[in-house]
Amino acid sequence: MYDADFFSRIGIQQICEFFRHGDEWDPTEPGTLEERFQRHDQGVLKALETYRDEILKTAWAELSPPEKERVTESLYGPILDEAFALEAIHFEAGFRAGVLLTKPCRGG
Repeated sequence: MYDADFFSRIGIQQICEFFRHGDEWDPTEPGTLEERFQRHDQGVLKALETYRDEILKTAWAELSPPEKERVTESLYGPILDEAFALEAIHFEAGFRAGVLLTKPCRGG
């Protein structure tokens, strides 16, 4: 954490991730808050569509229990990844709002 370029890498995304997880998150994701929200919101929908399509075309009766588990994990993983990213974006939005709301209290 305290390497030579720590302060050159720090940004709002890293600060939020530190508050959420106690560690920095690297790399940061490019784009504005709104752009990142739109990208991951669409990502959830795409992951859900893929999940639906794969559920319908998979021959579940032909799979062994370990194969079913593997397929299921591979299907819901992308949904969870996108949902996790959206959660981080919502946290960041709330953090930004909190910082802005404290400004009048500090006389700014």
